[in-house]
Amino acid sequence: MIPPSRKPLTQFFGEWPEMYAQWGLSGHPGLDYACYFEEARAADAGWVTITHEVVRGLCATIEHLHGRTGYAHLRDVLVANGAWVEQGEEFVITGNSGSATTAPHLHFDYWPRDAGADNGYGGRVDPIPYFEGSDTV
Repeated sequence: MIPPSRKPLTQFFGEWPEMYAQWGLSGHPGLDYACYFEEARAADAGWVTITHEVVRGLCATIEHLHGRTGYAHLRDVLVANGAWVEQGEEFVITGNSGSATTAPHLHFDYWPRDAGADNGYGGRVDPIPYFEGSDTV
């Protein structure tokens, strides 16, 4: 996988456990990138599903052979529901949608196929070790 943005990270996986306890999580279940209404890219190739959730706002999920990646608090999705995207393809516009956001950003999740849903993060794991050349974000 590749990072979905080249922007700086503003919140890392696992931070603020006291805040995320209200949703039954052990901490922040993904990465937040400082993106201000701009395009973000697919971390890997796969099929896109578009949803809208109260807390996470407009979301896109990509189903990969190795798992799923999630993109939340979006302003727009640039492809149709069910579309195939390639790794690196810019396919969403970051935003500020949903009730659990205080400023425009991209929230990024990773659910590998082998992660258990009972890991305290709903099956999500820290995506950084899975990025190609994971010493850079």
